[in-house]
Amino acid sequence: MTSHLKSNQKSRAWILSCGILPAPSAMLRSMLLPILILAASTLMVSCAEEEEAAPVVVAPPPPPPPPPLPPAVKSIADLMKELNIDPRVQLPEKYAPDTTEARIAVLTYFHAIVTGNHKDAGARMSDTDKIVLAELVEDGSWNNATSKLELIELRCGQRPSDSRPCVLAIMHAEELEQPGLWNYILEADKATFDAEPTPPDIASKLSGSNWIESWYAVLDGYLALAAKADETVALPQTSMGTEGASDSAGEPAPPEGGGGGGGSAPMRNRPGPSPGG
Repeated sequence: MTSHLKSNQKSRAWILSCGILPAPSAMLRSMLLPILILAASTLMVSCAEEEEAAPVVVAPPPPPPPPPLPPAVKSIADLMKELNIDPRVQLPEKYAPDTTEARIAVLTYFHAIVTGNHKDAGARMSDTDKIVLAELVEDGSWNNATSKLELIELRCGQRPSDSRPCVLAIMHAEELEQPGLWNYILEADKATFDAEPTPPDIASKLSGSNWIESWYAVLDGYLALAAKADETVALPQTSMGTEGASDSAGEPAPPEGGGGGGGSAPMRNRPGPSPGG
């Protein structure tokens, strides 16, 4: 029995030495290799599945910045002080334009009128109004009219046909009152004012809560009447009046003006206590 075992061991040693059978450690490795490969593959597949299953979190883009705040509108009181506007120019806050630029344009234009500064006023007038102004300055009407101004009430609004900004002015001189109306255009560095036609006896025809709209309604009525009659109805442009002229009551004619009026002083033949546009 012992000799038989020894013979087998010698035979196995010879076979191993000849490379016919792998060594035990090599055999073990060869047996475990498929298992290791399978385990590694399973682990890789499992990790891959976990990676694929994980949701992709994308951070949302940052919200857009808020729009810039509109510039604060300066109050009329502050602008009166800042621009050194003559206190005879009155523009109540509730009748003032919505922007600082428009407020400055209106205040400075009527400051030029109330102080009799025809050069400053003319620089802000339309070409047509500049021609009229030159005539008034030449014949002395400008100085005569502006020197008597005691108060200019202003109210601002829009022209109904195209929403162009307008200003209605009520000019007080020697206990007389004369309304007038201007539209104006705001440009980058200046404003241009253009006087609207003044229908006869317009003061007694203004009514309602918006005198600018009422003015244009009266004006449209005159224009329609002219078209119907196939004739031209003469409507005087806004002017500063002429010394020695008189109205139907025999009074000296007050200086005429235009623009959007405001304030609380009564108008001659004013149609009730109504605020202007």
